[in-house]
Amino acid sequence: GTNQLGQDMLSRILQGARLSLTFGVLVFVLGFIPGTVLGIISGYAGRWIDYLIQRSGESWTAFPQLPILLTVIAAVGPGLKAAVVVIAIGALFGGSRLMRALALIEKHKDYVLAARSLGATESDVLIRHVVPNIMPYILLGASSVFAVAILAEAVLSFLGIGAETGTPGWGIDLA
Repeated sequence: GTNQLGQDMLSRILQGARLSLTFGVLVFVLGFIPGTVLGIISGYAGRWIDYLIQRSGESWTAFPQLPILLTVIAAVGPGLKAAVVVIAIGALFGGSRLMRALALIEKHKDYVLAARSLGATESDVLIRHVVPNIMPYILLGASSVFAVAILAEAVLSFLGIGAETGTPGWGIDLA
């Protein structure tokens, strides 16, 4: 079928998928991956490293993300670049808190104590024991962040503050 302007809807949906998937990948790479690394380091290392990472995350999450996003878009102008940055920072701290909790749980288990007693270094314990045991949660968090990023892009485009008008996108086509 076609829309009111005579444009093919299937080709616009496929092109819109490209835009949404690119947005999701950028948020994943810029936000979730560094957040996962920071969270695991925070939970495993503890002390002042944990304090520094978690307090900075709490200061970011003290404010609702939507007003921050709308403020940045008002300052920079409509487009997806500002949205990628704001949503990626939110994903960074959200993934960080989840991975911190999981790393804290895993580092106190008996198999970590056994590995340490056999002479394993802290980096060996982290890489060989802790990270593989929280990998299912990492994959679950990654899929959630990716899905939320795609929905955020579509919502912003639907509201007219995301992708430019005329660009094939899921939110623009719904509008």
